[in-house]
Amino acid sequence: MGRAHRGSELKFGSRTLSFCQLAKQLSASPIPAADPLFGAAWAAVGLPRPSRPWNLPVVNGLAVAAIIGGVAYRLWLAHLPDDVLRVEMVLIAAGAVLGAAAVAVRVSRYATRLALQLPIMVAAAVLAVLVLGVAGRRPPLKRTVPQRPQAKSSK
Repeated sequence: MGRAHRGSELKFGSRTLSFCQLAKQLSASPIPAADPLFGAAWAAVGLPRPSRPWNLPVVNGLAVAAIIGGVAYRLWLAHLPDDVLRVEMVLIAAGAVLGAAAVAVRVSRYATRLALQLPIMVAAAVLAVLVLGVAGRRPPLKRTVPQRPQAKSSK
């Protein structure tokens, strides 16, 4: 097959292909996007999808609640002293407030703004370090396993 290259056109046999014309053809007709859950069949119906789905904040809120609840439950199982437990409760409350703020930003029109994402990520990292650091401050557990009596040495 004879191929000749001339500018922005390629000649294949009897047809001339222009990259500019091809780009115009591809961008001229918008193809309806397929719904990720129902595929192309749902997109073919032509119903507009809501711009802000209601389930996004619900799922994100449940995820935040599950994470905070799991951490709180694990700290409760550790039988922390009262003073450490009070500090942990304050930190968990701060985590709940931070989680609510993060979900609110996530579902807002500012979700892609780095100026809002970075402070939330830094605050979450600092909060995680504080929770683990305070929990690690507790005094060591008392030895519950009886020690074996040492053999008396005869000298």
